Amino acid sequence: MIYFRLFLFLFLSIALWQVPSAHADGGRITPDMAHNWVSSGDVILIDIRRLDEWKDTGVPKGAVLISMHEEGGLDDFEMALKTLLEGDKSKPIAFICAGGVRSRYLQWQMEKRGFTKIYDVSEGMVGGILSKGWIKRGLPTISYDAYLASKKEIRE
Repeated sequence: MIYFRLFLFLFLSIALWQVPSAHADGGRITPDMAHNWVSSGDVILIDIRRLDEWKDTGVPKGAVLISMHEEGGLDDFEMALKTLLEGDKSKPIAFICAGGVRSRYLQWQMEKRGFTKIYDVSEGMVGGILSKGWIKRGLPTISYDAYLASKKEIRE
């Protein structure tokens, strides 16, 4: 079973690496670039992972959580994204997942739906065989519970 998972991961990684970017304004960025851009307000960072992943590793400081794994699939994800962006599909956003595979796929899918400035944080949160990722680079994270508490304070 482990060999099948490894094969599947490698296959998807190679296949999605070949997915073209639909425009010149997006592309792959490093976790350091994403952190700097989020800190300066130049991009909205969206953590697209699952709830269990957010709880396990925490989330990037300054990120917004919108899982791509919701029941309604890409349509619900797109609706949540448009709500966040107030309908402006040209606002700069960056997707981050665990290792960069899902974020690259989602970048491609949202570009097909008309979003024009999407970046893929290619190493993701935990990195991979040849990359460190957000966490190993020592970039700031907050716990999932702290994230929820901060959102509650904003609403009150």
